[in-house]
Amino acid sequence: LPSFLVYAYYFWKKDIEKTNNYNLYKTMTDLRRDKKSLRRGGFKFLFAEGRTFAIARFQNDEAFVAVISAEETETKIALPLGAIGAESFLREVFGKEFSVSKSDGNNVILNLPPKSSFLFECKMK
Repeated sequence: LPSFLVYAYYFWKKDIEKTNNYNLYKTMTDLRRDKKSLRRGGFKFLFAEGRTFAIARFQNDEAFVAVISAEETETKIALPLGAIGAESFLREVFGKEFSVSKSDGNNVILNLPPKSSFLFECKMK
């Protein structure tokens, strides 16, 4: 048999719905389908310094903030959530633990572990 057929056989033989990648992409696809701000909302960089950045997708009544840090050490960043009409985080979409050291209604100070990423759904003002 050609090698690509052997690979295809083993790929389809395994239960793909139980893999981490499947669950990640399913969650992301469901979010994009269900949340209009992720399809048609505005886009804004909230933070970019070194190897860490944060972007927001937002619309009138909902906002999401993605934060990615490729730093080797823990990083503390200030996110101006007031710039997108949000005041705080409601939840981390994938259920990851996170640490906020201060929130004053306009800015949130977020403590990021090394090499981490988060997707937050925000509470609007």
